[in-house]
Amino acid sequence: MNRKSSEGTSGRPDIYSLDKGCTFKYGYSTWTVLENYEYDWGEGAFSKEYKVSDGQAMRYLAVEEEEGEPEVVFYEEIPREEFEKSLPKPLHDGQEMPKSLFFNGRGYFFDEESLGYFCDLSQQPENWEEFIAWDFYDKTEKYVLSIEQWDEDEFEVFYGEVVEAYEIRDIIQI
Repeated sequence: MNRKSSEGTSGRPDIYSLDKGCTFKYGYSTWTVLENYEYDWGEGAFSKEYKVSDGQAMRYLAVEEEEGEPEVVFYEEIPREEFEKSLPKPLHDGQEMPKSLFFNGRGYFFDEESLGYFCDLSQQPENWEEFIAWDFYDKTEKYVLSIEQWDEDEFEVFYGEVVEAYEIRDIIQI
């Protein structure tokens, strides 16, 4: 088995190019990349996302460049029904998103709405799917809620924590 450390020229892990099967440490767990995704936000802006597992939990590691520095968010999917309990009415097509939300004891404030295109590089790298994302941050900008609409009535909700790139460590490409 050929193993190589995925490090950039600065010695920092290259979190922009994790391959399926590679492992890394975050917190007290070792995570394995199961799938690779790419997002096209238009005007030359792209981001990466990795579906990862530590053998017990499934999460998503999102990475994009913001003002020359990596912005990294570690997400988990929230069941839509659980999230909708915190809304005055269920999510629906054409709905205007509120300026603020309260979920799991924390207040979130609307940050941005983004139209983008998604590609699952692990499955069909030539197929791009259009979607809309709404991002909400708490007042510390450490925690984020992301609501994604994929079709008329298909919504996904994610809760995440902004982490420093150096917290994703010991990257091993397989």
